[in-house]
Order: sequence, then structure tokens, then C-alpha cells
Amino acid sequence: MALRLVFNQRAAFSKLCCDELINKSLSPQKVNVPSILWMSTKREATHRPNLLEKYLLVWMKKYPSVAEVPKYVTPDLMEKVRNKSRIKLNIIFCFITAFVCIIMVYRGKKAAERGESLRKMNIQWHEEQNAKK
Repeated sequence: MALRLVFNQRAAFSKLCCDELINKSLSPQKVNVPSILWMSTKREATHRPNLLEKYLLVWMKKYPSVAEVPKYVTPDLMEKVRNKSRIKLNIIFCFITAFVCIIMVYRGKKAAERGESLRKMNIQWHEEQNAKK
């Protein structure tokens, strides 16, 4: 039973920590796994956001206003905000594209009802160009 507990702790320890900590041959009984997890995910705020990134942080509701965005943020936070904003913008552009396509189909059908076609417009344009010569 004790051997199984030590093996499970070592497996959890190896999953949570980087290879450098594992190679130091730390005993699993002496290591507090949650504190190592906290230490491995804690990063210092080293990224200085520009104006666009500040607006993205506000748009993704990480901060209430641009004035309240700190001078430095964590790179992980900036990466998450960029990824989420990229996804949102792509979804918005997809809806805009679909909406414009529907409008163009509607306008094309109305033009066909009026008897307009690209062929007739092309013939008319060529007649005008030949008349200028």
C-alpha cells in the first residue's frame, strides 16, 4: 500500500513538474504537489501592452477600462486575450460575409427580374467604346 502511494505521488509529481526538478531526485514525501503546481504556473508580469492590446484586454473583459490596465501584464494573459479576440473577430467576419452573400444573391435575383445581365452590360459597354472611335 505504501509503495503504491509513493508511486502515485511520483507519477503526479513528474506530470506537474519540469524535468529539471525531477532530476534533482527529490523525495515525493517531502514535496508538496499543490505548491509546485502553483510555482510552475505563476509568471511575472513582463509584457508591456500597447494601445491595441489594452483595448483587447478591455474588450475581453479582463479590465473595466483602458485606464485601469496595468503597465505590465503576464505574457500568458496577453496570449489568451489575443487568441480569444482572434476567434471572436473571425466569427464576426464569417457572419458579415454570410450576410453580404445573402444580400448579393437577393440583388442578383432582382436584377434578373428587371432583365439585366452581365452579357447585356458587356455588349452595351463595347458598343459605347466602338462608338467613341
